[in-house]
Amino acid sequence: MKVLFQTWRCVESYSMDAAWDDLRLGLKHPLSFSKCALVTDVEWLRRVSKVKGPLMPMQLMVFHLSDEEAAAAWIKI
Repeated sequence: MKVLFQTWRCVESYSMDAAWDDLRLGLKHPLSFSKCALVTDVEWLRRVSKVKGPLMPMQLMVFHLSDEEAAAAWIKI
């Protein structure tokens, strides 16, 4: 399964607790996802994803909001 997860600037209310819940979902189903494209301009999400991404059992690419089309193309490969 592949997932494209997009956030917008208004997601600044997205908390670290919510991010942890999302991570736990991925850990409960570690082999269910083969790729994840994260599309966000929220800087702390970008930093956390780049650090944690290599530890995940899936390919994770982080894209800026302006690169949404590139993210959609990458997820289809």
